[in-house]
Amino acid sequence: MIACALAGLAFATGARADEDFEAKKAQGYLKAGLKRIEEGKYKEALSACKRGFEHKPLVELRACIAVAAFGADDRETAQKELRAYLKEKPKDAPPPVTIPPELAKLAESGDVVANKAAPQVEETPERCTEGKLVTAATGGHCCWPEQVWSDDQRICIGIPRCPKGFKLATNDCIRQLGAPSSAGCPPGKVSTGGHCCWREQVWGENGCIGVPSCPKGWQAKGRDCAPQAKSDE
Repeated sequence: MIACALAGLAFATGARADEDFEAKKAQGYLKAGLKRIEEGKYKEALSACKRGFEHKPLVELRACIAVAAFGADDRETAQKELRAYLKEKPKDAPPPVTIPPELAKLAESGDVVANKAAPQVEETPERCTEGKLVTAATGGHCCWPEQVWSDDQRICIGIPRCPKGFKLATNDCIRQLGAPSSAGCPPGKVSTGGHCCWREQVWGENGCIGVPSCPKGWQAKGRDCAPQAKSDE
């Protein structure tokens, strides 16, 4: 009985630690997004706030996404996210960023706006080198984990979280001398702390933690990835 109680306590403690870790990451992206909004770099702000929302859906991030999307001329996303923010935020809580009057009117309006259809440009997915990956925040480009893509500078920006076998060098990761590759891990997984985890995860005391970046045809279920169910034809 004591052993079971201790195991339960350890699991609960680990779960809280995971949640705190994700919240801290989300707060960091929120801060970065708000700074980009002040600088008028709305696309970068949008990428940062969306990335933070993947870590933890903080209500403040919805306001950040709304204002950044509005600045990036994505009125549809701006209206949707600001409405969600106003609905979810605590009463009388001030927004983390100034809401443009025109955006506020869009949210109050009963109409649903839609962006003008843009010409579809078919792009060939970028093939990532080991350790780099494509996420919602990288705009189809390969960046190190925790980085976002800058359309203005045409580079990956932000301090990366280097995977196992690499070491940090300013805003880049370089392979450590003699470090093994991720060979040996199942498809879709990479070596993290000597263990095989899904992309975007890190190794912790209770196994692989964090929201996984699942390969095509798979979907996230908690900390794991599972094959997507085929729809009935």
